[in-house]
Amino acid sequence: DLQQARGADELEGRLRTKGLDVVFVGRPAADKLKKSVPQLQEATVGNASFFGMRFYLPQAPFGDARFRQAVSIALDRRAMVAEFFGGAGGINPWVSWPASRWTLPHAELTNLPGYRAGKGGRDADIAEARQLLAASASAQAMDKEFFLFVVDDAEDSLRLGSVISEQLRATLDLNVKVVKRNVGELVQAIFQKEAPWVAGPDDGQIDLDDWLYPYFHSQGTKNTFALRDTEMDALLDAQRVEFDQDKRQAIGFEAQRRLLSLAAGVNLVSERVVALAQPYVRQFPLDMTDGYQGRFADCWIDRNDAAFRGR
Repeated sequence: DLQQARGADELEGRLRTKGLDVVFVGRPAADKLKKSVPQLQEATVGNASFFGMRFYLPQAPFGDARFRQAVSIALDRRAMVAEFFGGAGGINPWVSWPASRWTLPHAELTNLPGYRAGKGGRDADIAEARQLLAASASAQAMDKEFFLFVVDDAEDSLRLGSVISEQLRATLDLNVKVVKRNVGELVQAIFQKEAPWVAGPDDGQIDLDDWLYPYFHSQGTKNTFALRDTEMDALLDAQRVEFDQDKRQAIGFEAQRRLLSLAAGVNLVSERVVALAQPYVRQFPLDMTDGYQGRFADCWIDRNDAAFRGR
């Protein structure tokens, strides 16, 4: 049974009384809970769910790939990991880093615009972003106010929209106003084409096709970007019929390189979360790779463990 606690106090209370067997929390919450309930067993796992943003391409200036690239490259993802997760996380191409089979290799990623490491890398990212913005058909956007629609929980808990706005003001001198909406309102606005620039949390996936095809194929059911790209369609069709896993992985890497240049959807960062389990929990699967569901079915409760009493 998967449940969402209403707050830290409820989480702590239910762990104390063994009303919960396993919880996934961030590093600060984990440290606090372990002090209160010291018998909890700790392990860490990357969470493929992510925070990102998306554009509706038919609406100017978001139809200009140079504008989208400028905005994406100008954002400091490492600063987001530090602010959002206390450093316990990682930067992403489109496929989140915990999906290790399909994500673009980190060694390659850190040499690409928007991901370069160190002060020199960050300076190069900002310089390239400014060049792209100046070359775009929307160079006059410097004097325009943009509206960034943000999921209210992400803004209230992480300042997601505010961080994006502040970074783009500092790097590109863009004036970005944050507009909060609850998830239901925002999803409706996306499908009604009333929210051309959106930021918020999104689900991670397991299989490559689930990460890519619904969102970026011309016929994809979740292609709210209105992206139409024949090269991308060809790559996504090819990975669907490729049974050799190494070849399919290579197609997935090429598709992500293409997505970084298109920047229609931008996966920014994912958190490394902490799993805290009662001592009687056995074989809890700390991963989200292929076969996760089968391994979860093998998880069991050791009723003979002394800690099980009182559950």
